[in-house]
Amino acid sequence: MGPALDPAGWSYASPEKLTAFETGLKASLWDRRLFVNSSVYYYDYVNRQSGVLFISPATGLIAGALANVPKSRIDGIDLDVTARPFRSLTLKAGASYLDSRVTRTLTEVNGARWFPRFPSARRWLRPRISQAC
Repeated sequence: MGPALDPAGWSYASPEKLTAFETGLKASLWDRRLFVNSSVYYYDYVNRQSGVLFISPATGLIAGALANVPKSRIDGIDLDVTARPFRSLTLKAGASYLDSRVTRTLTEVNGARWFPRFPSARRWLRPRISQAC
């Protein structure tokens, strides 16, 4: 029996609930030679829907299903700056910070042992710097 036909992977996921706060700033300074865009955000999930892997009781193979992660949070900051010191020169830079974590996790999926896939999200995303002439 293939993973798509495995009944252990058939499940109902409850609706997720999200409490989200986000604020930002867009500024144009020095006679439109400097632009700053920034945002700060916070997401608090209850029953977040996620794809999970587990050992199927029916086949003994790894199977996947949509399941609810009880509690998780995401905090982040984005910053983009564009400078035009001269008409023929544009400089751009940006950076992002992301803190994604599960605060209460699953112990089983459909009665089967769960293999968590921990996200490989880096906290600081690579700064972006570019120049256009």
